[in-house]
Amino acid sequence: MTAMATVKPIDAYRNAGLDASIAGASPHHLILMLFQGARVALTHGRLAMSQGNVAARAHALSKVAAIIDDGLKASLDKTKGGPLAAQLDALYDYMVLTIARANVENSIAKLDEVDQLLAGLEESWRQIGAAPRARPAPAPEAAPVKRAALSYGKA
Repeated sequence: MTAMATVKPIDAYRNAGLDASIAGASPHHLILMLFQGARVALTHGRLAMSQGNVAARAHALSKVAAIIDDGLKASLDKTKGGPLAAQLDALYDYMVLTIARANVENSIAKLDEVDQLLAGLEESWRQIGAAPRARPAPAPEAAPVKRAALSYGKA
């Protein structure tokens, strides 16, 4: 008989809620969710590190790195984003490297640094979403065209 993973009802409920949130989210909100997910996983990694739980620490920090690399970094449009996208790309690389160093060095300070960077980006992203969007100005109405009077053969 094969071993089956048992799914706790609360985990199934959470997963269903997350799936529904993702399905109905705007692209802007999805990025916000990535920032939040990375910060939650970072908190779990920090807790596992402080408790000396190496397996949980590695799992949580791997999750943070994956969210940054496969989510945030992968979502950058380097063609349209110009220098800002290039700078964010480099910052995301730095964060992933810092997380790896934090794991090897067992450094909560390095995790705190990454958390501060993520928090700043998350807040900026949140403000972008809260800013009113500029609407294009309506096209000016065309001035009436004066036409010569038509005559139908009578002068």
